[in-house]
Amino acid sequence: MPVEQLTYAQIAERVGVSSEAARALAKRMRLPRSRANDGKTLVAVDLAEIQHKPLPSGRSPRGNQPVTGIAAIFQLSVNCLRKHFAHELLHGRAQKRAENLRRLEAAAQGGAVTARRVLHLVYDKAEAQELHDVSDDDERRERAETAVLERPSKKALERRAALSAGEGTDWGTDLLPPADWRQPLSPP
Repeated sequence: MPVEQLTYAQIAERVGVSSEAARALAKRMRLPRSRANDGKTLVAVDLAEIQHKPLPSGRSPRGNQPVTGIAAIFQLSVNCLRKHFAHELLHGRAQKRAENLRRLEAAAQGGAVTARRVLHLVYDKAEAQELHDVSDDDERRERAETAVLERPSKKALERRAALSAGEGTDWGTDLLPPADWRQPLSPP
């Protein structure tokens, strides 16, 4: 097929997606774009080269399904699903999130720097949301702000772990470094 100059709406109509999805598709495929005289964006596209298959309706890319879809998978009626699995429908996402956070914490304790960074971001976001939810409670806001500011650095965390490595074992204080090596640490 020949290369055509199409707007996002025209691409969306031909491919069977929304205008925003057509825009994302053009960006992802790095198709050349230009502005028309009317201000709309034109994309140089050969529709034969686009291998896009839109997701079936009723299912998002994140895997969330409507209750009717879940009921069909398990061959149950919607009422039966809601009656016997109401807790799972309401709390399933939160349980999965908690599992993922536990995995992240385990990876961070194992020394994965990326896991530590992601955990810090998640906790900072949770603290910010808590502040937003209770914006009139000055004491809580001040506590959350100081908690973020007082977070120890990676080096301080490692030093603290090294100093407490022998606690609760037969090694005891044998693992402690010489007294002149110790540097004051910030309180935990």
